[in-house]
Amino acid sequence: MSAATTEATAAAPAHVQEKAQGLALHRAHHNLDFLNGLWLAASVAMAAMWITEIPWMLPLSPLLLALLIGATYGNTLKGRMPGEWAEGVHYATRQVLRTAIVLYGFRLTTSDIAAIGWGGVALDAFVVVSTIGVGMLVGTKLLKMDPETTAMCSAGAGICGAAAVLATTPIVHGGHAKTAVAVASVVVFGTLAMLLYPLLWSSGWLGLDEHEFGVYLGATVHEVAQVVAASAAIGPQASDAAVTAKMGRVLFLAPVLLLGAALWSRVHARGDTRYVAQNTNVPIPWFAVMFVCTMLFNSAALLPANVVSSINALDTVLLCVAMAALGIETTWERIRSVGPKPFMLAGILAVWLVVGGGLAAKLLLA
Repeated sequence: MSAATTEATAAAPAHVQEKAQGLALHRAHHNLDFLNGLWLAASVAMAAMWITEIPWMLPLSPLLLALLIGATYGNTLKGRMPGEWAEGVHYATRQVLRTAIVLYGFRLTTSDIAAIGWGGVALDAFVVVSTIGVGMLVGTKLLKMDPETTAMCSAGAGICGAAAVLATTPIVHGGHAKTAVAVASVVVFGTLAMLLYPLLWSSGWLGLDEHEFGVYLGATVHEVAQVVAASAAIGPQASDAAVTAKMGRVLFLAPVLLLGAALWSRVHARGDTRYVAQNTNVPIPWFAVMFVCTMLFNSAALLPANVVSSINALDTVLLCVAMAALGIETTWERIRSVGPKPFMLAGILAVWLVVGGGLAAKLLLA
């Protein structure tokens, strides 16, 4: 409190002073509980990142491991967590997540597009548009899934795995259980793809050279880390081409979010009070706009490389914190209510990425 406020309180009657002191104490406790909830999610995230650095551990994504550890805690020990901490945990699934998506732009530059050529750009565009289109059609029409889970699974498979699922969540209001299942589905099949593509390369699949196969791999494997691991098993040319193609594909995240927000508000939000705009107002995902601004700023190379590297490391931490909080708030009962269909959809999209993406690569690159 300021000096003037303190003097005024001191001059007030005793019961007014007690009430003011009680309110101040309540605010202090509330802030501490909020920070404790946020620290809980951060602790789970740091544990996941530490475990993935152990040399003999399986090459798991820290995002997936943070989700799994958080979900384990949420379904076993969450009853012992003070209820007042929930606000801090929930904050991590919202604001921390959106901040992480904005900072994700520091991983990209406009030169990433030029590096893969028009054929690579066309392949990236085809994979993103066709995978989301096939996913929405198969998910909602054939599998009769809810549009929220379908959209998150499709975006995750089509763009950049777990990060795309998390970025899509605020737009479709998917809920914690649906988001967790969508993340798990794309990570599972992305991991299988990481193991499959080196085998496809050794078998002479599609008859592409190493550079072309790297572009194909980067344009069709889900996660950036999976692309790095799979391409490293093929060769240096494949690695360079794959990572560049993957970065070019990630650039589609922003336009997909912006277009998706406009379409979603008109097609799916009618009569649903969860959505801010039900008629003509389009909810603008400002974090997606800021993501584009961050990417353009990074393209200007105004920051030293070591600073950008530190920002990217911080961004990974924030993504892990959001995933940990998401896991803490997800119960097995909610996951079971979603059912097995998201994994069926993810499997169908994985086949589409290998086959449909492969045929497109043959046409556009060879």
